[in-house]
Amino acid sequence: MPRVPADCISPPAAAVAMALIVFLMPSTFSKHDHSLITRFLRRFTYSAFRRVDYMGTGLMLCASILLVLALEQAGTRYPWKSSAILSPLFISMFCWLSFVQCELRIDTDRTDEEPIFPMRLLKDRVVAGMILFVDCFIIL
Repeated sequence: MPRVPADCISPPAAAVAMALIVFLMPSTFSKHDHSLITRFLRRFTYSAFRRVDYMGTGLMLCASILLVLALEQAGTRYPWKSSAILSPLFISMFCWLSFVQCELRIDTDRTDEEPIFPMRLLKDRVVAGMILFVDCFIIL
C-alpha cells in the first residue's frame, strides 16, 4: 500500500476541524435550546464577525510561518548566520511581540473582539506553569 505524505492529509483534516468549530461551537452559552437551523443562521451575522480577532490571527500566522521557515532552512539549506535565516527570525520576533501587544490591547479594552489567547490566563500561576512546561517539553 503506498504511503500518503502528510502534506496531503493536513489540509482536509484542518478543513474538517474548522468546519466543526464554526458550525458546532456555540456562539452564546444560553440555556435556550435552539434548532440547528437557527444556530446555523446565527453564525453569519455582523456581530458574530465583529468578535473575530483578525489582527491577532494574522500576526500569529505570520510569526509562526516565519519561525518555522527559518528553523527548517537553518543549517541545511542556508547557514545560521545568513540573512535568509536571520531576516525571518527577526521579523517573526517582531510579529510575536506585536501579537502580544495586540492581545493585551484587546484584553484590556472592552471591545466586542475576543482575543485568540487571553493574556489574563497567565495571571494564574498554575496555567502559566503548564504553558511554560509544555513549551519547554516541545522544544526538547
